[in-house]
Amino acid sequence: MGNQNPILLALAVHSITVATLSAVVVRESLSPIDTGMPDPIHAPYLDNVGYFSAETPRSAVYLGKGLVLSSFHGYRGRGEDRVWFLGDAFDFDPKRTVRMRNPSWTGLDPKSDLVLIRLEGMPNLPELKIAARPPFGGERVILAGHGKMREGGRTLLDTVPGYRTRTPEPSSQGTANWGENLVEAGGLTYRTPDGDVLVFATIFNDGEALALEAQAGGGDSGGAVFVERGSGWELAGIIEAVGPGALPPEKWTPEGAPFGAATYATDLTVYREQILAPTAVPEPSVMALLALAPLWLVRRRRRGA
Repeated sequence: MGNQNPILLALAVHSITVATLSAVVVRESLSPIDTGMPDPIHAPYLDNVGYFSAETPRSAVYLGKGLVLSSFHGYRGRGEDRVWFLGDAFDFDPKRTVRMRNPSWTGLDPKSDLVLIRLEGMPNLPELKIAARPPFGGERVILAGHGKMREGGRTLLDTVPGYRTRTPEPSSQGTANWGENLVEAGGLTYRTPDGDVLVFATIFNDGEALALEAQAGGGDSGGAVFVERGSGWELAGIIEAVGPGALPPEKWTPEGAPFGAATYATDLTVYREQILAPTAVPEPSVMALLALAPLWLVRRRRRGA
């Protein structure tokens, strides 16, 4: 293992200490995510990102045609059978939800941590395009969710620089928080005792950061990851978890947003056919501790490289 890529080793070694939490926290103090005034030019389809409960928000994404996609662990902890978009609640019947299954070629447990929900109503929101190819290393993505927001300025989280976070007030949960990042790695396996998914990762950087560099945190599980392609913006991933990323595991904490931490998002290209033509039967399960094992890796292209 000594000759392997150091980023690959970091992801492998840190694979056990990953949290099933996510929240969008950005680096710049005057970004739209902090002011509550999102810029639709740079962050499309924010209205399509909703949440399950105002008390303990867990994010979900409206695809169109009455269908909502989210993480299964976020869905399981929802508290009520409804999803909120722009202040309006839309009920659903849990018996009509569809648990996505891992294709046999992945070699993973058939059950995944991804769930498709059919609403009883129809939000007046645009239909999203599901990405047909995964994000590549260095490709810019937008993260959006209803989780924790940044609180205060740069500080030390133990000994690691970063930001503290806070849960937004229910009244501020109309439009999703958002930020940007670059894809660091892909083809990673996000494992749980009762469900696996393939994910890609971003790293919350400081010195090489984008203007609105973002990291996920508590409450964004089930949120959206968008990528801009030639035909426009596409839904490439669903936010799944945060973890140490480039940090030593003893330096990382899921409380706050330390620089060097990673956000992991489900690669929707793996589940695209099921999402577009859902036929699976939902199965009950319980989310537990997860692990990450890399299958293949693409390095993020650094500025100036």
